[in-house]
Amino acid sequence: DLGADVDTRTDIYSLGVILYELLVGELPFDFSVAMKKAAFEEIRRKICEDEPAPPSRRASTLSDGARRLLDHQGGNVTGLQKRLRGDLDWITMMAMSKERARRYATASELSLDIDRYLRDDPVTASPPSATYRFGKFARKHRTTVGIITGLLLLLTVGSTAITILWVRAEADRRLAETRRQEAVSSEKKATDARREAEGARFEAESARSVVEESLRITTKQRDEILRLADSQLIREYRRSAEKLWPAHPEQVGPLTKWLQAARDLVARTSAHSETLKRLTADLESNPDDLNLRWQVEVLREVVEGLRALADPDPTHGLIASVEDRLRFASSIRERSIDGVAARWREATESIQDGEECPDYEGLTLEPQIGLLPLGRDPNSQLWEFAHLQTGEAPERGADGKLVITESTGIVFVLIPGGEFRMGAALPAPRRPVGTPNVDSFAETDEMPMRSVLLDPFFLSKFEMTQGQWFYFTGSNPSYHHEGNYTSAYNREGKGHSLLHPVENVSWDECEAVLTRMALTFPTEAQWEYAARANTTSVWSSGDEEKSLEGYANLADIYCRENGGPSDYLYSEILNDGYSVHAPVGSFLPQDFGLHDIHGNVLELCRDWYSRNARLPLNPGDGERQVKDTRARVCRGGAYSNPPSAARSADRNNYSPAGRSFDLGVRPARKIDF
Repeated sequence: DLGADVDTRTDIYSLGVILYELLVGELPFDFSVAMKKAAFEEIRRKICEDEPAPPSRRASTLSDGARRLLDHQGGNVTGLQKRLRGDLDWITMMAMSKERARRYATASELSLDIDRYLRDDPVTASPPSATYRFGKFARKHRTTVGIITGLLLLLTVGSTAITILWVRAEADRRLAETRRQEAVSSEKKATDARREAEGARFEAESARSVVEESLRITTKQRDEILRLADSQLIREYRRSAEKLWPAHPEQVGPLTKWLQAARDLVARTSAHSETLKRLTADLESNPDDLNLRWQVEVLREVVEGLRALADPDPTHGLIASVEDRLRFASSIRERSIDGVAARWREATESIQDGEECPDYEGLTLEPQIGLLPLGRDPNSQLWEFAHLQTGEAPERGADGKLVITESTGIVFVLIPGGEFRMGAALPAPRRPVGTPNVDSFAETDEMPMRSVLLDPFFLSKFEMTQGQWFYFTGSNPSYHHEGNYTSAYNREGKGHSLLHPVENVSWDECEAVLTRMALTFPTEAQWEYAARANTTSVWSSGDEEKSLEGYANLADIYCRENGGPSDYLYSEILNDGYSVHAPVGSFLPQDFGLHDIHGNVLELCRDWYSRNARLPLNPGDGERQVKDTRARVCRGGAYSNPPSAARSADRNNYSPAGRSFDLGVRPARKIDF
């Protein structure tokens, strides 16, 4: 399988090697001292191209150590070969097949074939011959076959007796001497038959003892293989559960199937626990038995893994988490579409109405799974939607504004498509007054300006909160959180809450979480377009630093005088009342109704970072076509930055794995057509 993708059947080969060693006490290949000195390519060739001898044939060439171990167990090579020949040979060689497609597809299939062998059922790895299957039937149904054989024997003996009587009657009519000789001959035959029967009974008893001993040894080997298989299955189920996202209706079937298989696996916890107790006691009596110690370690890992799978807390137990996911996937269509058809009808008709919502230019919006229409923002007049997988849907107050709490989920704004000028330009004597995006702080990676046309998309009205992250993941990675009493907020007496933006998260971590929710990052083109909200000024609030007052949380006078680090570049104009990030929505929204678009925390974007602003952009979403993969773009500035770092055109970057106390995310979502 060199050069092919590694999958479960690679693990099946490893299980086949372990089964081979358990059966004969030797590895499939004899890597002698001379072989160990051979070139690596020769060793690799032997493993990949040479077929190992079947276990029954290998038993004839056991090492002295393996023969001594077999003798110690009361066995012999001939008996071992008989036990291995047939089913165990076939099962082992199928698991170790050089052709990946000929191996068992999963560890469960291997386990089922071993169970068939122990029940004397035909194994799937066997040649499908009638003789083999009749032999299996005879061994499994010994009583029935014995009765039938006895009846046939009885009929034969009866027929023979009748013949003898007839012969004797004929002989009586002829010669008395002949009758006597016949009687003597019959008695001799009966004596010989009794002796043969006694010999056959003795052989049958001996064979039964051999079979019982083989069954005992095979059962022990099967249990060891099953423990290894369950250890692998635990890892497989964890990997496969990560693929069953997002929790939408199409995942109901796969989630249900996964839960049934996982529950069947967990049902073996009790049996594994009992075996672990027994093996642990044996290890205490034989502390130097390395094989026994290895078995205890593997089994302990299996039991702990099964208990973790079955933990009833969804934040720790995978089965409970998948059950929650299944409940959500089963109900989300009713909650977000079918059960709120009137709300969607109102939203789609309003959005398509060119007079009521001219910004959308007649956009036809189908109902979006997982989103609930909330109506239009009273100021921006853009439609807003609740994301039901990250918390509760908010209500609108008497003033028409959304009432946001710690349990509120993500609120998306439907951003209309359009064309805008991306980037910035330095002031120049010949540049006419009123030239868009003129910015004295402009840097080379923001130039030249370019026209970008974008499709409509959803963008979060607020930065993602700690509450929303915790609601979905069950954890809160933020440094400035409610329980951190060394934070500057708590020194000020303001405290932290789940309404503060989540931070101290990496791009990689955010990407994994957002993908599970069918969400994404905005591209930096989408971010700048939404941040500008049809403005061409330095900030969406204006060209002067003073215009940010009430709109942004940045490094300012208050931060400097209330525990801010000495290396911050502080604004001498702004005084926002916060030393670190503020609860989302604490500051005024810009024209698209987005809060904290400047300051609070840096916001990660989808693009890889490049200083070359001339690179082409993908049509529709504007993602920059970058080959460099060292850093991801982030935008908007943070509480730790001066106003110049929070400009609409300013570009920053972070390593995909990097974290920071001032780095967060504003989720986006594609429109489902």
